[in-house]
Amino acid sequence: YKDAIEKFEDIERTQPFSDWATRGQIMAAYGHYRQGDYDAAIAGLERFIKLHPAHPQAAYVFYLRAMCY
Repeated sequence: YKDAIEKFEDIERTQPFSDWATRGQIMAAYGHYRQGDYDAAIAGLERFIKLHPAHPQAAYVFYLRAMCY
Protein backbone atom coordinates (compact mmCIF):
# COMPACT_ATOMS: atom_id res chain seq x y z
CA TYR A 1 0.00 0.00 0.00
CA LYS A 2 2.89 2.35 0.64
CA ASP A 3 3.85 2.55 -3.05
CA ALA A 4 0.23 2.96 -4.11
CA ILE A 5 -0.32 5.78 -1.62
CA GLU A 6 2.74 7.60 -2.93
CA LYS A 7 1.56 7.24 -6.53
CA PHE A 8 -1.96 8.44 -5.76
CA GLU A 9 -0.62 11.43 -3.84
CA ASP A 10 1.74 12.18 -6.71
CA ILE A 11 -1.18 12.32 -9.15
CA GLU A 12 -2.82 14.92 -6.95
CA ARG A 13 0.34 17.01 -6.91
CA THR A 14 1.06 16.79 -10.64
CA GLN A 15 -2.51 16.98 -11.98
CA PRO A 16 -4.54 18.70 -9.23
CA PHE A 17 -7.58 19.55 -11.37
CA SER A 18 -8.06 16.17 -13.04
CA ASP A 19 -10.70 13.58 -12.21
CA TRP A 20 -7.88 11.18 -11.39
CA ALA A 21 -6.61 13.51 -8.67
CA THR A 22 -10.01 13.42 -7.00
CA ARG A 23 -10.12 9.63 -7.18
CA GLY A 24 -6.53 9.50 -6.02
CA GLN A 25 -7.45 11.31 -2.81
CA ILE A 26 -9.95 8.60 -1.98
CA MET A 27 -7.60 5.79 -2.93
CA ALA A 28 -4.69 7.25 -0.93
CA ALA A 29 -6.96 7.45 2.12
CA TYR A 30 -8.07 3.86 1.51
CA GLY A 31 -4.42 2.81 1.37
CA HIS A 32 -3.78 4.48 4.72
CA TYR A 33 -6.87 2.73 6.09
CA ARG A 34 -5.66 -0.68 4.90
CA GLN A 35 -2.25 -0.07 6.45
CA GLY A 36 -3.88 0.72 9.78
CA ASP A 37 -2.79 4.36 9.67
CA TYR A 38 -6.22 5.63 10.61
CA ASP A 39 -5.15 9.15 11.56
CA ALA A 40 -3.71 9.76 8.08
CA ALA A 41 -6.77 8.19 6.46
CA ILE A 42 -9.14 10.37 8.47
CA ALA A 43 -7.14 13.49 7.66
CA GLY A 44 -7.27 12.72 3.94
CA LEU A 45 -10.95 11.86 4.02
CA GLU A 46 -11.90 15.00 5.92
CA ARG A 47 -9.90 17.06 3.45
CA PHE A 48 -11.77 15.36 0.60
CA ILE A 49 -15.14 16.09 2.24
CA LYS A 50 -14.18 19.72 2.72
CA LEU A 51 -13.12 20.11 -0.93
CA HIS A 52 -15.82 17.95 -2.57
CA PRO A 53 -18.93 17.79 -0.34
CA ALA A 54 -21.30 16.98 -3.23
CA HIS A 55 -19.07 14.42 -4.98
CA PRO A 56 -20.86 11.23 -6.10
CA GLN A 57 -18.49 9.18 -3.90
CA ALA A 58 -19.12 11.31 -0.78
CA ALA A 59 -21.21 8.58 0.86
CA TYR A 60 -18.35 6.11 0.48
CA VAL A 61 -15.91 8.66 1.92
CA PHE A 62 -18.14 9.10 4.99
CA TYR A 63 -18.39 5.31 5.32
CA LEU A 64 -14.62 4.90 5.11
CA ARG A 65 -14.11 7.64 7.70
CA ALA A 66 -16.54 5.86 10.03
CA MET A 67 -14.62 2.60 9.54
CA CYS A 68 -11.43 4.39 10.63
CA TYR A 69 -13.04 5.30 13.92
